[in-house]
Amino acid sequence: MPLLALSLSACANFERLKNDLEVFDTENILVQVSVRGSSDDPKPIVVVYMRDIDSGGASKIRILSGDSDFEMFIDREGGWLFAFVDGNRDLSYQQGEAYGWFNDGKPLRSNNEDDVWQIKIEITGERGPALPTSLINQSLSSVVNFNQVNVGVVASFDDERFSPDAAEQGLWQPYKSVSDGHAGLFLMEEYDPSRVPVVLVHGINGTPRSFAAMVATLDQSKYQVWFLNYPSGINLAVLGGFLYQSMELLQYRYSFAEAHVVAHSMGGLVAREYINRCIDQNRCDYLRSYTSIGSPYAGMPSASLGVEYAPTTIPVWVDLSPDSPFLSDLFTVDLPADLWFNLVFTFRMDSILGGQSSDGVVALMSQLRPEAQRQADRLWGIDETHVGVLDDPAFLDGFGSLLVE
Repeated sequence: MPLLALSLSACANFERLKNDLEVFDTENILVQVSVRGSSDDPKPIVVVYMRDIDSGGASKIRILSGDSDFEMFIDREGGWLFAFVDGNRDLSYQQGEAYGWFNDGKPLRSNNEDDVWQIKIEITGERGPALPTSLINQSLSSVVNFNQVNVGVVASFDDERFSPDAAEQGLWQPYKSVSDGHAGLFLMEEYDPSRVPVVLVHGINGTPRSFAAMVATLDQSKYQVWFLNYPSGINLAVLGGFLYQSMELLQYRYSFAEAHVVAHSMGGLVAREYINRCIDQNRCDYLRSYTSIGSPYAGMPSASLGVEYAPTTIPVWVDLSPDSPFLSDLFTVDLPADLWFNLVFTFRMDSILGGQSSDGVVALMSQLRPEAQRQADRLWGIDETHVGVLDDPAFLDGFGSLLVE
């Protein structure tokens, strides 16, 4: 639905949004973490954030395939960050495994006035400040699904976390949605090493339920379905980073050899940010195809109007504005030669968007941004509306052929 019409529908929504953003900003800070190891042979690295070093309990963790850069939200009051090489992949630190601390084991301090903290951790071996005794040989598997974010949790389409009400909360109260446990990379059933994952990414104000008809057409003997459920009010770079980190975790856990990503509408931007991070970190050689459907690669003018005139700005509107830095950087790197890119565009116009051709929601010129076309291996136009394409018989009949291996 048009973003501006959505934004101006109820003043109460803006009050909810304002309160949600203020609470989150008061309690959290974004840190950008750079982890570098001492070995030329990449091994899994576990990064641990602790609010209280005396208790030795991990509050959050990140699992990396090797040297990496990533973002993490932590408490504004600070805490401690360290990393260790998990050579035996058991999510537990044992003495003898190489490790490193941020700032020689000194805490992050809340008097840092920067909006984003820059954190560097160098893994130099088993030396430096001692680890908390209670952390040694302690399994960190219990904090994998940190802060109510679910990674690898099994759920079905009728789960309440995927309801329309939950989707609306994700737009107007995005951080409460996370704390309520709605966000995550979910599995429709327990992982099966004999079947290839297909990761589905919904659009703004959407849910995994949007893909029900598509899932029904998949060869269930060959594919298994994973789906990203996220609060669509959050910045696209953060969402793409979350998908990247979630896929890293599941790759760490399952070592799958192949995967496909299929995204609708704004989900295509989230998925492309994830892929860009893969390219930047030289990861994700398992990814075989990327399919976007009706994605606004050149942005949404209505988002710019929301930023300019709405009483409170939904964070994602900033990234969706046509002149945003996020969109400017989206196609600055080429896709790997072995990653097949399907660009599906929709063009049944049931409303007029400033005289532009569209699918009733996203202008055709935005879906067909020149840089996206140049990188696409296949262009497929569907005579359907923005949402109707997901149930269109012609599209569903050809959907399986998009999963190029």
